[in-house]
Amino acid sequence: MPNIQLQFENEEQQSILDFLNEETIVWIKNSEETKNKLDDFGIDFIRGDSHIVPIVVNTAERAQALSKKLLDIHNIYTQPIFYPTVPKGSARLRITITPKHSISDIDHLVDSLSKVLGNKKTKTMNKK
Repeated sequence: MPNIQLQFENEEQQSILDFLNEETIVWIKNSEETKNKLDDFGIDFIRGDSHIVPIVVNTAERAQALSKKLLDIHNIYTQPIFYPTVPKGSARLRITITPKHSISDIDHLVDSLSKVLGNKKTKTMNKK
């Protein structure tokens, strides 16, 4: 990602730009943190440069059921995506990472995903 530096003569405009640059840095860090933790937990996802992280779960029914479980049990909203938006057999959960998510939020997400996906590895089992 290119490092673009802009400067404004107007202090108000510059402070807005500085804030946006800080938000973008946090956004990128949060996205990478989420992807690294998903890897650590063995949760398959489609890796990309985006802040949107797709977790492939194959069927529309499974995507809908997992999304509902995450919301009802763990208070986490994920968007189930399925045919015709994606090819049949490649339904997924769309997770959108923002700069407002804390490390605690990311830990809760990954631990909750691990539980609803039936993974053996969870945060509570991996405390050092």
